[in-house]
Amino acid sequence: MEFVTICRALARHKPLIALGALLAILGGLLLAGVLGVGPGSSGAETTAVAASRVQLDFPTAIIVDVTSVHETIPTQAAQISDLVSAEDQRVAIARRAGLPARDVGMVRPQLTQLLALGQLADRASRVAAVPVGKRYTIEVQAAQNLPIVAINVAAPTRGEATRLSRATIEQLRTVAASRGPSPKRALEVIALDPVRAVVVRPPDRWAIYGVIGGVGFFVLWCSALLVLSGLLRAWRSATAAAVAHAASA
Repeated sequence: MEFVTICRALARHKPLIALGALLAILGGLLLAGVLGVGPGSSGAETTAVAASRVQLDFPTAIIVDVTSVHETIPTQAAQISDLVSAEDQRVAIARRAGLPARDVGMVRPQLTQLLALGQLADRASRVAAVPVGKRYTIEVQAAQNLPIVAINVAAPTRGEATRLSRATIEQLRTVAASRGPSPKRALEVIALDPVRAVVVRPPDRWAIYGVIGGVGFFVLWCSALLVLSGLLRAWRSATAAAVAHAASA
């Protein structure tokens, strides 16, 4: 019953209700950045993530030479992953990619279960969320019990992420070659698949803020109309009573 009463009271001020609705819509669009100005006009920051996998193997592949001793390759892969995450290697990777070394962060590797290439979104969310305070993030992880290394890179653009991923692979080759007892016995780094990159777009919170702001403004506008109309009626009633009292006297 009270809701019906409120609606009837607001119906007496249709032009003002329409004006409030128009202002609420404009305010919501302005807050969301749809009009090209306002807090949300810059849009949400995006992050590009590149993922690639490489395999460490002997010059003569273990799949061909079944007599070779290959049990230590997974351990060597983990060691090389750790070596390439060192400070000097980080600087070398940044130099290869043509990026400022101060903006490149390296996540120390740990043994992990091998991630399928199709789980790129999972890698993206994990690497992009690393709070290293850097524009570019590199994560090099060795798969558990396998001679495979996963390289995940986060960067502002897809091109930079792809370039940084390729630079990391090249640096892995350099480190693997330098650790071998001889060039013929050094481990080779073989790319299992091309570098794949995606752009991660976080939810645009300003659009939600625009809806909430517009609805909130309209509710406050209607509430103000009800309060002002009530005060106006009370003032008119008091004035009419005063006039009637003066006339009767």
